[in-house]
Amino acid sequence: MDQYPDITKITWKKGGELITTGLKTYRSVRNKDGTYTQSSQFTLPGSAVDCSSKIYCEVQHSGTHKSKEMPCPGYTVHHDYTVKILPPPVEQVLLEATVTLSCIVSNLPSGVNVNWIKEKKPLKLEIDDQSGQNPDSAISKLDISTEAWLSGVTFECLVYHQNLPAPLRDSIHKKKVSVLLPPTEEISAERFLALTCLVRGFFPREIFVKWTNNDKPVNPSNDKNTEVMVESNNTSFFMYSLFSITVEEWASGATYSCVVGHEAIPLKIINRTVDKSSGKPSL
Repeated sequence: MDQYPDITKITWKKGGELITTGLKTYRSVRNKDGTYTQSSQFTLPGSAVDCSSKIYCEVQHSGTHKSKEMPCPGYTVHHDYTVKILPPPVEQVLLEATVTLSCIVSNLPSGVNVNWIKEKKPLKLEIDDQSGQNPDSAISKLDISTEAWLSGVTFECLVYHQNLPAPLRDSIHKKKVSVLLPPTEEISAERFLALTCLVRGFFPREIFVKWTNNDKPVNPSNDKNTEVMVESNNTSFFMYSLFSITVEEWASGATYSCVVGHEAIPLKIINRTVDKSSGKPSL
C-alpha cells in the first residue's frame, strides 16, 4: 500500500474481532516519488480457515481509516517469485573503486518496486532499474564504493509488487574468508591458474592459512601468503594467500580449500572450498 506520509497503523480483523496472532508487519520504505510502501501479512493454519467469517485489513493513516475485505485463503496459488542479489565481479573488487550489486527479480510481471537498504537504513542513491531477459523479470543495480563492500556492510534488496502479500527480500555482505576464482579468459588462455584466498577483518594479527586439495595437504611450494596488513579502519587486519594450479588440475574437478585458523573464529578453523563448477563465489 502506497501512502504519504508514513503509514501509522495496520490492523486485522476476523468476524469483527481483532486478530493478534499470526501477524507480521514490515517496516515502511520510502519510494522514489516520496510516498511510502508498507506491507502486513496474516498467516493462519489450514485447519483454522473458515470462509464464513470475513477477514479485513484496516489502515489508519493521517486521520483517515480504510478497510479492505481479504479473499478467503482456502485455496492458495503458489508462485515461484524469487529475488537474489548477485555480488560484484571479482575484477571490479580487485581493480576498481566502485563495485556493482545486482538484485534479480524473477517471475513477477511489470510494476515491480525495488528498494535498497544499507545496514537497515534506506539508500537515497541513484539506482539503475531495467528489465530482465524475459517480461517477468527485472534487475536493479546498485553502485557502491569498493571500500564499503570490503568493510563487510550488509546490503538488502526489498521487492514490492501488487501480487505479493509481503515484500520479497534478499541480503548480502562480503564474507571475511573468500576464495576468488580466476577470470574465465585466464582459464582458457593460460597453462597455470591462481586461486586467491582473501582473509579480512581479523584481530589480533596472528593467523594461519593453508590450502588443501580434496582435503589433503598440497605442496607448499605452490602457495604463497602475503604479509598481514592493516585495514583502513586501523582496527583489524587482512591478507591474501595465492595458490597455483595447472589448467588440467582445475579441469579434473578436484576441490581446493583455503583453510584459515584464528583465535577469534568460534571453532578456531574455517575453510572455503571451490572447484570448476563453483562459478563466481560470493565475495
